[in-house]
Amino acid sequence: MTVISRKTAWVVMFLYASVLAVVSLLPSGTGVFGGWDRAITPTVQNLLHLPAYCVLFLWGMLCLRNSTRPGFVVILIVVLACGAFGAGLEIAQTLVPGRMGSILDVLLNFAGVGLGLVAVILHRRAAAGGFPVVGLFLADRAERRRHKCWEIVKKHYHERGWRHAYKKYEDLLAEVLSHGSVALDVGCGRSFPLAEYLLECGAEVHGIDPVACEREAVVRGASLVRGTAYDIPYPDSSFDVVASRCVFEHLKDPTAAFTEFQRVLKPGGRAVFLTPSRYDYVSLFASLIPNSWHGKIVKRFEGRDEENTFPTFYKANTARQIKRLADRTGFAIERFQYHNCYPSMFMTQPVLCRVAIAYDELVSGLRRLHWLQGWILGCMRSQETWGGR
Repeated sequence: MTVISRKTAWVVMFLYASVLAVVSLLPSGTGVFGGWDRAITPTVQNLLHLPAYCVLFLWGMLCLRNSTRPGFVVILIVVLACGAFGAGLEIAQTLVPGRMGSILDVLLNFAGVGLGLVAVILHRRAAAGGFPVVGLFLADRAERRRHKCWEIVKKHYHERGWRHAYKKYEDLLAEVLSHGSVALDVGCGRSFPLAEYLLECGAEVHGIDPVACEREAVVRGASLVRGTAYDIPYPDSSFDVVASRCVFEHLKDPTAAFTEFQRVLKPGGRAVFLTPSRYDYVSLFASLIPNSWHGKIVKRFEGRDEENTFPTFYKANTARQIKRLADRTGFAIERFQYHNCYPSMFMTQPVLCRVAIAYDELVSGLRRLHWLQGWILGCMRSQETWGGR
């Protein structure tokens, strides 16, 4: 379950509990609220407890569908709270004229939540491999959903000649690079996967990343060092091109990073970047969710390892932000474009995948809504020399 769906579930459960408490504690058939509650007999009040067990059942089904593994302590607290709530209502009813609590009802409440607890524990064992047949069934079903999503994406994107923003970023790099250009990829990743493409463009290639694995095999002809965008370990005016893909959203101090870009670029050099838009729905959700949760959510939806998910700040991810930073650090924006993307976060949820595609087609089809697309691709030209600044 996503963070949003969990919050929604808590709100719904709170509202239901409030209604259940009010109705359960009303004197039977007295018409306290204008007469509508006269039909609420003790039998009807008891039947209103059924949705509580439905909530537990649906929660278990969502866990089963999403192959999640909620912590045992969390499960225990929830089910015991449900049991205590139901039992408490029964006891409280003994104090209401016209109502009478039942020891049997108290026991039934605890029996119901006990069954819910057993069901979720069994699911946890299945998800952990305790029941191989069930585990294989879950894996097969997840794989079918993933395959269906890729078929949807293929139909709506690839068969229509769509090209990923990564490819358009590479095209732009090929435009600005010439034979003999010196290029630096800031945030190149652990093993510098873009190095081979940059070398094919005829450039002298360097990469820097805070988690770079300098001992790993890198394409011959490329260098890789560990470092950050705030402190690039190269002399002034070293590069013709500074490239940056999926880095701006992680900059806590973008002014410092842009200043470093300017410092290591030769006069007239270019900074080429691709970054998520601040107003893309994924970015908006990420902004609302604590960074400490991002790794688990991305692993759940995209399958990416948590160690490859980094904190986001979105301080250089709108046209206004980038323009202001460029002016402040001596850059002129030569190109600024929005590009769409397929719903990579929903590639195991066919329904959400279709909804996301419909949204993407809407914002891509109306020029005034292009700022809601997923990617920003741009190129900035250095207007100044570093000396004296």
